[in-house]
Parts: sequence; structure tokens; C-alpha cells
Amino acid sequence: MNPVKTPLGEIIDSSSEEWRAWCEARHVLKLPKLNDRQLYIESITKVRGQKASQTLQDNISVIWNLSKS
Repeated sequence: MNPVKTPLGEIIDSSSEEWRAWCEARHVLKLPKLNDRQLYIESITKVRGQKASQTLQDNISVIWNLSKS
């Protein structure tokens, strides 16, 4: 196990699905344009479904809000 810390301070394995989801959220936030971010989220909805899309949006919100504190 390679432990890493999530934005919420939880320690998880770097090869876990949860860590992949946090990395994806950071990736989306780094996209240069709002439209790019919206298209990415829409594609997740189409490919993986509404639940996966909502999880991604929730993780993005957490990272965004923590960056503003």
C-alpha cells in the first residue's frame, strides 16, 4: 500500500478507486476553460452515468472550496 492523503485528510491507498476519483477531479479543475470542464463532466455522465458524474462534481466542489479557505 502506498498511502496518500485526500483533500479531506483521509489516508487511502494510491492505487484505490477513491484516489483515482480525487485525481480526476483535480485534472478537471486544471482544464483551462469552463466549457472544457463542462464538456468533460457531460462526457462522464454519458459514459459512466449520473452517479459517477455527481461524485466527480462533488469532489471538484470539495477541492475548489478548500482552495478558497
